[in-house]
Amino acid sequence: GTAVMGQRPSGHLIRSDNGKLYGMTPFGGVHNLGVIYSFDPAVSAYKKLMDFDSSNGANPFGGFIRDSEGKLYAMTSKGGRNNAGVLFSFYPATSTYTKLNDFEKGDGWYIYKFTDTHCPAVRLWMEGKDLNYLRRIKRENPRKH
Repeated sequence: GTAVMGQRPSGHLIRSDNGKLYGMTPFGGVHNLGVIYSFDPAVSAYKKLMDFDSSNGANPFGGFIRDSEGKLYAMTSKGGRNNAGVLFSFYPATSTYTKLNDFEKGDGWYIYKFTDTHCPAVRLWMEGKDLNYLRRIKRENPRKH
């Protein structure tokens, strides 16, 4: 059966300004497509924050990166308009999810398979060193936003 709180966590955890750790599971949740969760190490408290439902992405296999303002960014391997994954942000201070891009099969199919040895552009973005990638997606695909 489906673990409603999330199942089989994947990727790394990232600490936010509030001291909590944030991560994702690729499975489980209400739709069995994964969840975003937080863990507060000060009180050992796990909290599910969001269920993936396919339209907002599905099956995230990686972890978050964090920008200088505290917003978290990640990708899913499936879901979105083309079932080819999405790029999204999550702001822990308000628990706000924002879909930034629906990938197409030609530009992001099974994005979780990329590692630092396979795709340097993805590696740089995932390390937080090239957030201009987000601006480029919006410029090149204005109808998707």
